[in-house]
Amino acid sequence: MILRRLPGGDAYIVDVAIDEKTAEEVQRTFRGCGGRIVYIDHHPLSVDLSGVEVVHVVGSSASELAYRRPGTNSSAGGSWPET
Repeated sequence: MILRRLPGGDAYIVDVAIDEKTAEEVQRTFRGCGGRIVYIDHHPLSVDLSGVEVVHVVGSSASELAYRRPGTNSSAGGSWPET
Protein backbone atom coordinates (compact mmCIF):
# COMPACT_ATOMS: atom_id res chain seq x y z
CA MET A 1 0.00 0.00 0.00
CA ILE A 2 1.38 3.41 -0.95
CA LEU A 3 -0.24 5.35 1.89
CA ARG A 4 1.77 4.49 4.99
CA ARG A 5 1.14 7.31 7.46
CA LEU A 6 -0.95 10.40 7.36
CA PRO A 7 0.04 13.61 9.13
CA GLY A 8 -2.52 15.38 11.32
CA GLY A 9 -4.37 17.10 8.44
CA ASP A 10 -7.30 16.12 6.27
CA ALA A 11 -6.77 13.52 3.54
CA TYR A 12 -8.59 13.32 0.22
CA ILE A 13 -8.57 9.99 -1.62
CA VAL A 14 -9.60 10.55 -5.26
CA ASP A 15 -10.33 7.90 -7.91
CA VAL A 16 -8.67 5.03 -6.08
CA ALA A 17 -10.47 1.70 -5.85
CA ILE A 18 -10.73 0.21 -2.36
CA ASP A 19 -11.92 -3.37 -2.46
CA GLU A 20 -12.66 -6.02 0.14
CA LYS A 21 -9.06 -7.30 0.06
CA THR A 22 -7.56 -3.93 1.02
CA ALA A 23 -10.40 -2.41 3.08
CA GLU A 24 -9.12 -3.56 6.49
CA GLU A 25 -5.61 -2.22 5.90
CA VAL A 26 -7.04 1.04 4.56
CA GLN A 27 -9.28 1.43 7.64
CA ARG A 28 -6.28 0.92 9.96
CA THR A 29 -4.30 3.55 8.07
CA PHE A 30 -7.21 5.99 8.11
CA ARG A 31 -7.65 5.58 11.88
CA GLY A 32 -4.10 6.91 12.33
CA CYS A 33 -5.00 10.18 10.60
CA GLY A 34 -5.63 13.11 12.90
CA GLY A 35 -7.94 14.80 10.42
CA ARG A 36 -10.92 14.06 8.27
CA ILE A 37 -10.83 11.46 5.47
CA VAL A 38 -12.79 12.23 2.29
CA TYR A 39 -13.13 9.53 -0.38
CA ILE A 40 -14.13 10.91 -3.80
CA ASP A 41 -14.92 8.64 -6.74
CA HIS A 42 -17.35 8.30 -9.62
CA HIS A 43 -17.73 4.58 -8.95
CA PRO A 44 -19.74 3.43 -5.94
CA LEU A 45 -17.66 2.21 -3.00
CA SER A 46 -17.96 -1.57 -2.67
CA VAL A 47 -17.10 -1.68 1.05
CA ASP A 48 -18.21 0.25 4.12
CA LEU A 49 -15.53 2.61 5.43
CA SER A 50 -16.80 3.85 8.78
CA GLY A 51 -15.79 7.38 9.66
CA VAL A 52 -14.97 8.27 6.06
CA GLU A 53 -16.89 10.97 4.18
CA VAL A 54 -17.81 9.42 0.82
CA VAL A 55 -18.53 11.63 -2.19
CA HIS A 56 -20.13 9.77 -5.08
CA VAL A 57 -22.22 11.31 -7.86
CA VAL A 58 -23.30 9.35 -10.94
CA GLY A 59 -22.38 11.05 -14.22
CA SER A 60 -19.36 13.03 -12.99
CA SER A 61 -15.70 12.04 -13.09
CA ALA A 62 -13.78 11.85 -9.82
CA SER A 63 -11.62 14.80 -10.86
CA GLU A 64 -14.74 16.90 -11.51
CA LEU A 65 -16.17 15.94 -8.12
CA ALA A 66 -12.93 16.93 -6.38
CA TYR A 67 -12.75 20.20 -8.32
CA ARG A 68 -16.37 21.10 -7.55
CA ARG A 69 -16.26 20.03 -3.90
CA PRO A 70 -17.28 22.99 -1.73
CA GLY A 71 -14.30 24.55 0.02
CA THR A 72 -11.59 22.97 -2.12
CA ASN A 73 -11.51 25.35 -5.08
CA SER A 74 -12.75 28.94 -4.85
CA SER A 75 -13.01 29.35 -8.64
CA ALA A 76 -15.31 26.34 -8.97
CA GLY A 77 -18.26 28.06 -7.35
CA GLY A 78 -18.52 25.47 -4.56
CA SER A 79 -21.59 23.65 -5.82
CA TRP A 80 -22.27 19.95 -6.26
CA PRO A 81 -23.43 18.64 -9.63
CA GLU A 82 -27.04 17.51 -9.79
CA THR A 83 -27.55 13.81 -9.02
